[in-house]
Formats: sequence, C-alpha cells, structure tokens
Amino acid sequence: MNTPIHDIRFHLLASRLRVQCELIFGYFQIKEAHRIVVVGGGATGTELAVEIAVEYPDKEVTLIHSGEHLIGPGFTENFQSRLRSILDRYWVRCKLGKPGLILITRT
Repeated sequence: MNTPIHDIRFHLLASRLRVQCELIFGYFQIKEAHRIVVVGGGATGTELAVEIAVEYPDKEVTLIHSGEHLIGPGFTENFQSRLRSILDRYWVRCKLGKPGLILITRT
C-alpha cells in the first residue's frame, strides 16, 4: 500500500537520480568541449568557471555577466580586484556588462 510517506520517498529518490544523471551528462559535455562559456557571474557561476578552469587547464573558459561587478555590486573594490586576479590566474576570460546573449556554436 502506498502511503504519502512512500510517495514522498519515491519522488525524492527520482529527483536525486535525475540530478545525478544531469551532473554526469554535464561532466561529459565539459570533458569533451574545447571552449566553455558560463553565463552568470554570481557566486555560483563564478565558482563554476574557476572550478572548470582548475580541473581542465587546457579548456578556454569564458564567464559572461550582465552586471559590471562579479558576484554583485555590494562587494568592495578590493574584493573585486582579488576575485579578478584569481580568474586571471586560471585564464578565465570575463565579459562584464553583457545583458543580452546569443550563443552560436560550431562543431
């Protein structure tokens, strides 16, 4: 007999498996790519760009953000400068102030 608890457990398991499959699929896409573009320079996008650049130093990683400051405007210039030096150290290209974006890829 299915109870609400069993239904919740099933949905949680299905969600977890879906997320794991998406992560595995994303991993293989990154591994096979030559160039990677991360759209969104918030905390998550910036961290992801650096992690990809560290893990795959042979990849060309570009971080595109609609704002003028990564992560957000509430951080000091010193913080922004240190963040940019980290991105520069790992050769992550930054394109700031780019609100509209169309990506065209060629195989």
